[in-house]
Amino acid sequence: MIGQVTTFIDVRGFGFITDPSGEQYFFHVTHFLREGAEGKERKPKLGEVVSFELADPVRLGRNLQAIKIRPSDLCVQAGIGALAVGLKGGE
Repeated sequence: MIGQVTTFIDVRGFGFITDPSGEQYFFHVTHFLREGAEGKERKPKLGEVVSFELADPVRLGRNLQAIKIRPSDLCVQAGIGALAVGLKGGE
């Protein structure tokens, strides 16, 4: 799936990703890909277009959660970069 980071509360380490249909998905910073040899968490940027998967809702028993989140280079290559503009205007 693809979406845009629309909320991120750095001190709490969580936020929300919104997909093109307007559906929001909770995420925790630990689900972003780790970068570098230090294994530091990659922090999201507001407005960043990302690709992600969904956690098993049965296991979570609550709102859908985004996991395995990474920058969406595929979106840019496919010309879906306009997604960020469309979502930003719909906030």
